[in-house]
Amino acid sequence: MKATLCASSCLAVVVFASTSLFADTVPLVPIVPVSAPTQTAPAAATDDIDQRMKSLREFAQSITGDAAGRASYQVKLAELAVGLDPTAMSFDQLRRAWPLVNGSETLQPAARARLIDLSSADTVEGIEVLIFAGRGQVVPSETIAATVVARNAFSAWREKFGLPALLSLLAGADDATLSANSALVMQVSSDVASSTDWKVVRSSKAALALVSRLGDKVTTEQIETLRATMSASATNCAVALESAGSAADAKRLRRVARLLNGAAATGKLVGYPSPALAFEWVGETTGEVPAWKSITDLKGKVVVIDFWATWCGPCVASFPHVKELRAHYPTDQLAIIGVTSLQGKHHPGGGKPAVPTDGDAAKEYALMKEFMVEKDIDWTIAFSSDDVFNPDFDVNGIPHVAIIDTKGVVRFNNLHPSDPFIEKADKIDALLREAGVEPPARPAPATDAPPSSGG
Repeated sequence: MKATLCASSCLAVVVFASTSLFADTVPLVPIVPVSAPTQTAPAAATDDIDQRMKSLREFAQSITGDAAGRASYQVKLAELAVGLDPTAMSFDQLRRAWPLVNGSETLQPAARARLIDLSSADTVEGIEVLIFAGRGQVVPSETIAATVVARNAFSAWREKFGLPALLSLLAGADDATLSANSALVMQVSSDVASSTDWKVVRSSKAALALVSRLGDKVTTEQIETLRATMSASATNCAVALESAGSAADAKRLRRVARLLNGAAATGKLVGYPSPALAFEWVGETTGEVPAWKSITDLKGKVVVIDFWATWCGPCVASFPHVKELRAHYPTDQLAIIGVTSLQGKHHPGGGKPAVPTDGDAAKEYALMKEFMVEKDIDWTIAFSSDDVFNPDFDVNGIPHVAIIDTKGVVRFNNLHPSDPFIEKADKIDALLREAGVEPPARPAPATDAPPSSGG
């Protein structure tokens, strides 16, 4: 499984049990109540439920986790469940009693049915019940999303969870759903652009990405106006945060503004000459120091740029895949550059603690040399003068790979170094052939040896 680490915490405030809000392979079917909503009169007083739950918690703390302990826990559950009727509970009571009623073999079916009944209400609470049901894996998350769409409950979702959470929901929708709700997408994006709340403004890139998916429902001029407005809002928020002494948050907003003004956001990355990438330090495991200091110095070769950092587990885990690519292509055809930036600390891996390097670039470079030898890195590593989360290449998480052709034009972006070798090789081979260079022959696929006849 490929993994990527984000530059910042995810915007969504609602976390589901496993799958994303929308699943491409699962049909979106709205929730259908298993029965008509039942009465809301409590089967037991709320304070009685609280007392039962307190008893259950205290009992759980007193037993062991072995088979005997688990068996005694089930006995206690059955004892405390006597007299409870989940079908008459309010949502608040169900939520309070959930470990008890969902854990009880006798009450679980009724408790889950009641939860689905309550979720059928076209109210804010109905949406809240849906979220709770998703967390408890009573309903799959894609069903939750489909139900919100089917009910046109976007306003209720926003009211309950906030604008960033609504953006997260919409981001998982297919293009047809977005197109059908284009007015909503434009309104939400405009609200983000005009907001003075930095927690909303930091969602600007996600909002702009949604608008860009509307196809003929939006004009290039509208997208550009939104982008410019969002960039200005992000900059204004950064200035306000700096004045308030919130340097870390101000830095995040400055980065949002840079992303919005970067080559990727302005539609000038793929198919255009590579944005400038200058390097403060470039090294090889051999100890040789390459003469080049900029991407433009590498014209004539296909260039694979792999944005990474020593603290990024998925980056380090992808090294064997990068090494495979390096072994296949000669250095006069393909340059592979692992681009990082000064992080203020070095992570040697292997369970060793991070080494502080803040303010000492020479120390971080020296530690990188040791790291390259220890990890047997046989491709180039370079420290960019820009942040590893490069705004021009839209690097929001690492590892992140871009491929540049022999003329210095970006041809592919947002790839993963652990993508199958054949997919990467197909792209690189095509770029080499465009330049009149025949790529190396690929090794024949491995086959099983015929069984020996014995003797």
